[in-house]
Amino acid sequence: MAYAERRVYVSGYVGRQGPLSIPPEENLTLGKALSMAGGILPRGRRSDVAIKRMVDGKLQTITKDVRLIDSGEEPDFPLEDEDSIYVDDSRF
Repeated sequence: MAYAERRVYVSGYVGRQGPLSIPPEENLTLGKALSMAGGILPRGRRSDVAIKRMVDGKLQTITKDVRLIDSGEEPDFPLEDEDSIYVDDSRF
């Protein structure tokens, strides 16, 4: 029996941009996905990482402060199949 492949996409100021596979029968969180993508580069904005997700046929953007997740002040954010993560430039 095979599972359908699930993916998220990471772009912007991270070590490695591109698709990441979500392991079968596992959940993937924002923190783990960013780690798998080589982490946020020094120039990346940690305060508002954007997650784009389709909800009921509409594109929704969720913004997360990764600093709060890293410090334990906020729980890590669970990702869903086909989520798209974008780390913006901190200089703008």
